[in-house]
Amino acid sequence: MRGKRSQTMPRRATAWALMVLLAGSAAGCMTTGSRRADGDDLQDPAAFVSLPGEVAFDVNAADGGVTRVAGLAWSAPKATTVILLVHGLSGVKENYWDTLPSVGYAFAARLAAAGHAAVAIDLPGYGESQTPTGASGLEDFAFVLDQIATQLRSAQYQGATAPYARVIGHGLSLGGAAVFVAQGMYGSFDVVIPAGFSLDGLRADYVRCQVQDEPACPHSPDDDFELDRAEPDVVAATLAGYEGGEHTAQAANLIAWYGACGVPKAVGACPSGGTVDQLAGRIDVPVLLLVGEADRLMDMAGADAWVSRFPLAPEVVVKSYPGVGHFVHNHDIHVDAAATISSFVAAHSE
Repeated sequence: MRGKRSQTMPRRATAWALMVLLAGSAAGCMTTGSRRADGDDLQDPAAFVSLPGEVAFDVNAADGGVTRVAGLAWSAPKATTVILLVHGLSGVKENYWDTLPSVGYAFAARLAAAGHAAVAIDLPGYGESQTPTGASGLEDFAFVLDQIATQLRSAQYQGATAPYARVIGHGLSLGGAAVFVAQGMYGSFDVVIPAGFSLDGLRADYVRCQVQDEPACPHSPDDDFELDRAEPDVVAATLAGYEGGEHTAQAANLIAWYGACGVPKAVGACPSGGTVDQLAGRIDVPVLLLVGEADRLMDMAGADAWVSRFPLAPEVVVKSYPGVGHFVHNHDIHVDAAATISSFVAAHSE
Protein backbone atom coordinates (compact mmCIF):
# COMPACT_ATOMS: atom_id res chain seq x y z
CA MET A 1 0.00 0.00 0.00
CA ARG A 2 1.28 3.41 -0.85
CA GLY A 3 1.76 5.48 2.26
CA LYS A 4 1.10 9.15 2.52
CA ARG A 5 3.36 11.58 0.73
CA SER A 6 4.45 14.76 2.45
CA GLN A 7 6.70 17.68 1.73
CA THR A 8 8.47 20.20 3.94
CA MET A 9 10.22 23.42 3.11
CA PRO A 10 12.46 24.27 5.19
CA ARG A 11 33.34 15.19 8.41
CA ARG A 12 39.56 11.57 12.52
CA ALA A 13 39.52 13.92 15.35
CA THR A 14 42.92 13.45 16.99
CA ALA A 15 41.42 12.80 20.40
CA TRP A 16 38.08 11.51 21.54
CA ALA A 17 36.25 13.98 23.74
CA LEU A 18 33.26 13.61 26.02
CA MET A 19 30.87 16.34 25.05
CA VAL A 20 28.19 18.25 26.94
CA LEU A 21 25.38 18.96 24.56
CA LEU A 22 23.89 22.29 23.87
CA ALA A 23 20.23 22.47 23.31
CA GLY A 24 20.18 25.53 21.11
CA SER A 25 19.38 25.14 17.43
CA ALA A 26 17.84 27.14 14.66
CA ALA A 27 15.06 24.97 13.40
CA GLY A 28 14.00 24.77 9.79
CA CYS A 29 10.42 25.04 8.68
CA MET A 30 8.20 22.04 8.09
CA THR A 31 4.68 21.91 6.77
CA THR A 32 1.80 19.68 7.79
CA GLY A 33 2.32 15.98 7.18
CA SER A 34 6.00 15.84 8.05
CA ARG A 35 7.45 14.51 11.29
CA ARG A 36 10.22 15.83 13.52
CA ALA A 37 11.59 15.24 17.01
CA ASP A 38 11.86 18.03 19.52
CA GLY A 39 15.50 17.12 20.27
CA ASP A 40 14.96 16.43 23.99
CA ASP A 41 15.95 12.78 23.59
CA LEU A 42 19.33 13.91 22.22
CA GLN A 43 20.30 16.23 25.08
CA ASP A 44 21.37 13.78 27.81
CA PRO A 45 25.18 14.09 28.33
CA ALA A 46 25.22 10.58 29.84
CA ALA A 47 24.48 9.22 26.41
CA PHE A 48 27.90 10.37 25.22
CA VAL A 49 30.13 8.26 27.48
CA SER A 50 30.65 5.48 24.91
CA LEU A 51 33.29 5.79 22.18
CA PRO A 52 32.97 4.46 18.63
CA GLY A 53 34.60 1.15 17.78
CA GLU A 54 36.58 0.43 14.64
CA VAL A 55 35.02 -1.71 11.92
CA ALA A 56 36.10 -2.74 8.42
CA PHE A 57 34.37 -4.09 5.33
CA ASP A 58 35.98 -6.12 2.54
CA VAL A 59 34.17 -5.29 -0.67
CA ASN A 60 34.58 -6.03 -4.33
CA ALA A 61 35.84 -3.05 -6.29
CA ALA A 62 34.91 -2.08 -9.82
CA ASP A 63 38.15 -3.60 -11.14
CA GLY A 64 37.29 -6.98 -9.62
CA GLY A 65 39.75 -6.74 -6.75
CA VAL A 66 38.96 -6.58 -3.05
CA THR A 67 39.11 -3.26 -1.24
CA ARG A 68 39.01 -2.77 2.52
CA VAL A 69 36.74 0.04 3.70
CA ALA A 70 37.44 1.46 7.15
CA GLY A 71 34.68 2.58 9.47
CA LEU A 72 33.67 3.69 12.93
CA ALA A 73 30.63 2.28 14.72
CA TRP A 74 28.51 3.87 17.43
CA SER A 75 26.39 1.31 19.22
CA ALA A 76 22.97 1.75 20.71
CA PRO A 77 21.43 -0.74 23.18
CA LYS A 78 19.10 -3.23 21.48
CA ALA A 79 19.23 -1.31 18.21
CA THR A 80 17.86 -3.21 15.22
CA THR A 81 18.41 -0.29 12.84
CA VAL A 82 21.76 1.11 11.72
CA ILE A 83 22.38 4.36 9.88
CA LEU A 84 25.22 4.17 7.38
CA LEU A 85 26.93 7.59 7.23
CA VAL A 86 28.78 8.56 4.04
CA HIS A 87 31.00 11.64 3.84
CA GLY A 88 31.39 14.06 0.95
CA LEU A 89 34.13 15.36 -1.33
CA SER A 90 36.02 17.18 1.38
CA GLY A 91 35.78 14.57 4.05
CA VAL A 92 36.62 11.46 5.92
CA LYS A 93 34.46 9.67 8.43
CA GLU A 94 35.71 11.66 11.43
CA ASN A 95 35.37 15.22 10.25
CA TYR A 96 31.81 14.80 9.09
CA TRP A 97 30.29 12.55 11.70
CA ASP A 98 32.52 12.32 14.79
CA THR A 99 33.19 14.80 17.58
CA LEU A 100 34.35 18.17 16.27
CA PRO A 101 36.25 20.77 18.35
CA SER A 102 33.23 22.61 19.60
CA VAL A 103 30.84 21.61 22.33
CA GLY A 104 27.87 19.71 20.96
CA TYR A 105 29.10 18.82 17.46
CA ALA A 106 28.96 15.03 17.61
CA PHE A 107 26.50 13.98 14.94
CA ALA A 108 26.81 10.18 14.98
CA ALA A 109 26.76 10.13 18.78
CA ARG A 110 23.51 12.05 18.72
CA LEU A 111 21.93 9.44 16.50
CA ALA A 112 23.16 6.65 18.81
CA ALA A 113 21.82 8.53 21.83
CA ALA A 114 18.44 8.52 20.13
CA GLY A 115 18.58 4.71 19.84
CA HIS A 116 19.94 4.26 16.31
CA ALA A 117 23.25 2.48 15.77
CA ALA A 118 25.50 4.39 13.37
CA VAL A 119 28.40 3.36 11.14
CA ALA A 120 30.52 5.99 9.37
CA ILE A 121 32.87 4.88 6.60
CA ASP A 122 35.76 6.26 4.56
CA LEU A 123 34.87 5.84 0.92
CA PRO A 124 37.47 3.90 -1.12
CA GLY A 125 40.46 6.18 -1.71
CA TYR A 126 39.70 8.33 1.33
CA GLY A 127 41.06 8.30 4.89
CA GLU A 128 41.95 4.84 6.18
CA SER A 129 40.22 2.93 3.38
CA GLN A 130 42.23 1.30 0.62
CA THR A 131 42.43 2.88 -2.81
CA PRO A 132 41.14 0.66 -5.62
CA THR A 133 43.11 0.49 -8.85
CA GLY A 134 39.98 0.95 -10.93
CA ALA A 135 37.57 3.82 -11.24
CA SER A 136 35.93 5.45 -8.25
CA GLY A 137 32.98 7.28 -9.68
CA LEU A 138 29.48 7.51 -8.27
CA GLU A 139 28.34 4.16 -9.61
CA ASP A 140 31.45 2.47 -8.18
CA PHE A 141 30.75 4.02 -4.78
CA ALA A 142 27.13 2.88 -5.06
CA PHE A 143 28.33 -0.70 -5.71
CA VAL A 144 30.45 -0.52 -2.55
CA LEU A 145 27.62 0.91 -0.43
CA ASP A 146 25.29 -1.86 -1.51
CA GLN A 147 27.79 -4.49 -0.36
CA ILE A 148 28.28 -2.73 2.98
CA ALA A 149 24.53 -2.60 3.52
CA THR A 150 24.37 -6.36 2.92
CA GLN A 151 27.21 -6.99 5.38
CA LEU A 152 25.53 -4.85 8.02
CA ARG A 153 22.41 -6.98 7.71
CA SER A 154 24.36 -10.25 8.04
CA ALA A 155 27.04 -9.06 10.51
CA GLN A 156 29.69 -10.34 8.11
CA TYR A 157 32.35 -7.68 8.63
CA GLN A 158 35.27 -7.00 10.97
CA GLY A 159 34.09 -5.65 14.31
CA ALA A 160 30.46 -6.75 13.87
CA THR A 161 28.46 -7.29 17.03
CA ALA A 162 25.06 -8.31 15.70
CA PRO A 163 23.09 -8.19 12.44
CA TYR A 164 20.76 -5.28 11.79
CA ALA A 165 17.28 -5.76 10.46
CA ARG A 166 17.17 -2.35 8.80
CA VAL A 167 19.88 -0.25 7.15
CA ILE A 168 19.38 3.47 6.52
CA GLY A 169 21.52 5.24 3.92
CA HIS A 170 22.51 8.79 4.85
CA GLY A 171 25.19 10.86 3.12
CA LEU A 172 26.24 14.43 2.55
CA SER A 173 27.10 15.93 -0.84
CA LEU A 174 29.04 13.25 -2.76
CA GLY A 175 27.93 10.81 -0.06
CA GLY A 176 24.31 11.83 -0.52
CA ALA A 177 24.62 11.31 -4.25
CA ALA A 178 26.20 7.87 -3.71
CA VAL A 179 23.36 6.84 -1.39
CA PHE A 180 20.82 8.04 -3.94
CA VAL A 181 22.51 6.14 -6.81
CA ALA A 182 22.86 2.97 -4.69
CA GLN A 183 19.17 3.00 -3.94
CA GLY A 184 18.18 3.65 -7.54
CA MET A 185 20.49 0.91 -8.87
CA TYR A 186 20.35 -1.77 -6.16
CA GLY A 187 17.63 -0.94 -3.65
CA SER A 188 20.28 -1.03 -0.93
CA PHE A 189 18.49 0.68 1.97
CA ASP A 190 15.23 0.72 3.88
CA VAL A 191 15.22 4.53 4.05
CA VAL A 192 17.39 7.00 2.14
CA ILE A 193 18.43 10.40 3.50
CA PRO A 194 20.58 12.44 1.11
CA ALA A 195 21.79 15.82 2.38
CA GLY A 196 23.52 18.55 0.43
CA PHE A 197 22.44 16.73 -2.74
CA SER A 198 20.33 18.09 -5.55
CA LEU A 199 18.19 16.40 -8.14
CA ASP A 200 18.88 19.47 -10.30
CA GLY A 201 22.68 19.23 -10.26
CA LEU A 202 25.47 21.63 -9.41
CA ARG A 203 25.25 25.39 -9.48
CA ALA A 204 26.58 26.88 -12.69
CA ASP A 205 29.06 29.14 -10.89
CA TYR A 206 30.52 26.14 -8.99
CA VAL A 207 31.01 24.24 -12.25
CA ARG A 208 32.71 27.25 -13.81
CA CYS A 209 35.07 27.48 -10.85
CA GLN A 210 36.00 23.80 -10.99
CA VAL A 211 36.25 23.43 -14.77
CA GLN A 212 37.32 26.86 -15.97
CA ASP A 213 39.21 27.90 -12.82
CA GLU A 214 38.08 31.49 -13.09
CA PRO A 215 40.50 33.97 -11.46
CA ALA A 216 37.64 35.80 -9.76
CA CYS A 217 35.75 32.67 -8.79
CA PRO A 218 32.83 33.56 -6.51
CA HIS A 219 33.02 30.23 -4.67
CA SER A 220 35.33 29.33 -1.80
CA PRO A 221 35.08 26.50 0.77
CA ASP A 222 34.19 28.89 3.57
CA ASP A 223 31.19 30.06 1.58
CA ASP A 224 29.64 26.62 2.05
CA PHE A 225 29.11 27.39 5.69
CA GLU A 226 27.67 30.86 5.57
CA LEU A 227 29.95 31.65 8.49
CA ASP A 228 27.32 33.35 10.59
CA ARG A 229 25.68 29.93 10.93
CA ALA A 230 28.74 27.88 12.03
CA GLU A 231 31.61 28.22 14.53
CA PRO A 232 35.13 28.85 13.13
CA ASP A 233 36.67 25.76 14.79
CA VAL A 234 33.99 23.57 13.30
CA VAL A 235 34.55 25.08 9.87
CA ALA A 236 38.31 24.47 10.10
CA ALA A 237 37.86 20.84 11.20
CA THR A 238 35.33 20.02 8.54
CA LEU A 239 37.39 21.58 5.76
CA ALA A 240 40.76 20.15 6.88
CA GLY A 241 41.10 17.91 3.81
CA TYR A 242 39.19 20.03 1.36
CA GLU A 243 42.15 20.87 -0.89
CA GLY A 244 43.38 17.27 -1.14
CA GLY A 245 43.89 15.58 -4.50
CA GLU A 246 41.02 13.16 -4.02
CA HIS A 247 38.65 16.06 -3.57
CA THR A 248 39.72 17.55 -6.91
CA ALA A 249 39.32 14.22 -8.71
CA GLN A 250 35.92 13.51 -7.22
CA ALA A 251 34.69 17.02 -7.98
CA ALA A 252 35.49 16.33 -11.63
CA ASN A 253 33.72 12.94 -11.41
CA LEU A 254 30.64 14.53 -9.89
CA ILE A 255 30.51 17.25 -12.52
CA ALA A 256 30.87 14.62 -15.26
CA TRP A 257 28.08 12.48 -13.77
CA TYR A 258 25.64 15.35 -13.55
CA GLY A 259 26.62 16.40 -17.08
CA ALA A 260 25.78 12.98 -18.47
CA CYS A 261 22.91 11.93 -16.23
CA GLY A 262 21.19 15.13 -15.20
CA VAL A 263 17.93 16.35 -16.57
CA PRO A 264 17.18 16.49 -19.45
CA LYS A 265 20.04 14.25 -20.71
CA ALA A 266 19.09 10.94 -22.35
CA VAL A 267 20.10 7.63 -20.82
CA GLY A 268 22.31 6.91 -23.82
CA ALA A 269 24.78 9.52 -22.63
CA CYS A 270 24.66 8.24 -19.06
CA PRO A 271 26.32 5.21 -17.38
CA SER A 272 24.26 2.08 -16.88
CA GLY A 273 22.66 3.26 -13.66
CA GLY A 274 20.39 5.71 -15.41
CA THR A 275 19.62 9.38 -15.29
CA VAL A 276 18.73 11.25 -12.12
CA ASP A 277 15.02 10.94 -12.77
CA GLN A 278 15.26 7.29 -13.80
CA LEU A 279 17.05 6.50 -10.53
CA ALA A 280 14.54 8.52 -8.51
CA GLY A 281 11.70 6.76 -10.30
CA ARG A 282 12.90 3.36 -9.03
CA ILE A 283 13.16 4.32 -5.37
CA ASP A 284 10.30 2.77 -3.43
CA VAL A 285 11.35 3.49 0.17
CA PRO A 286 10.83 6.61 2.30
CA VAL A 287 13.04 9.55 1.32
CA LEU A 288 14.17 12.50 3.44
CA LEU A 289 16.22 15.24 1.78
CA LEU A 290 18.02 17.88 3.88
CA VAL A 291 18.66 21.12 2.03
CA GLY A 292 20.63 24.24 2.94
CA GLU A 293 18.96 27.08 1.09
CA ALA A 294 22.28 29.00 0.94
CA ASP A 295 24.14 26.02 -0.59
CA ARG A 296 26.70 27.38 -3.08
CA LEU A 297 27.58 24.02 -4.67
CA MET A 298 24.24 22.42 -5.35
CA ASP A 299 21.28 23.91 -7.19
CA MET A 300 18.56 23.93 -4.54
CA ALA A 301 16.24 26.47 -6.17
CA GLY A 302 13.72 23.84 -7.26
CA ALA A 303 13.75 21.70 -4.13
CA ASP A 304 10.08 22.37 -3.43
CA ALA A 305 9.19 20.38 -6.57
CA TRP A 306 11.29 17.27 -5.86
CA VAL A 307 8.54 15.26 -4.17
CA SER A 308 6.82 14.43 -7.46
CA ARG A 309 10.05 13.01 -8.90
CA PHE A 310 9.87 9.99 -6.56
CA PRO A 311 6.61 8.42 -7.81
CA LEU A 312 7.08 5.08 -6.01
CA ALA A 313 8.34 6.33 -2.65
CA PRO A 314 5.70 5.99 0.10
CA GLU A 315 6.79 9.29 1.66
CA VAL A 316 9.09 12.06 0.48
CA VAL A 317 10.09 14.91 2.79
CA VAL A 318 12.21 17.86 1.70
CA LYS A 319 13.39 19.89 4.67
CA SER A 320 15.05 23.21 3.87
CA TYR A 321 17.09 25.34 6.29
CA PRO A 322 17.11 29.06 5.45
CA GLY A 323 20.54 30.70 5.58
CA VAL A 324 22.35 27.37 5.88
CA GLY A 325 25.06 26.35 3.39
CA HIS A 326 26.25 23.03 1.98
CA PHE A 327 27.45 21.31 5.19
CA VAL A 328 24.05 20.97 6.77
CA HIS A 329 25.19 18.83 9.72
CA ASN A 330 27.88 21.21 10.88
CA HIS A 331 25.91 24.43 11.08
CA ASP A 332 24.14 25.73 14.11
CA ILE A 333 21.09 23.67 13.17
CA HIS A 334 22.94 20.34 13.73
CA VAL A 335 20.76 19.44 16.72
CA ASP A 336 17.61 19.87 14.69
CA ALA A 337 19.11 17.97 11.73
CA ALA A 338 19.95 14.98 13.96
CA ALA A 339 16.53 15.07 15.58
CA THR A 340 14.80 15.26 12.20
CA ILE A 341 16.72 12.22 10.93
CA SER A 342 16.04 10.30 14.14
CA SER A 343 12.34 11.07 14.01
CA PHE A 344 12.02 10.15 10.33
CA VAL A 345 13.84 6.84 10.84
CA ALA A 346 11.69 6.00 13.87
CA ALA A 347 8.52 6.81 11.96
CA HIS A 348 9.53 4.25 9.29
CA SER A 349 10.80 1.52 11.59
CA GLU A 350 8.55 -1.24 10.30
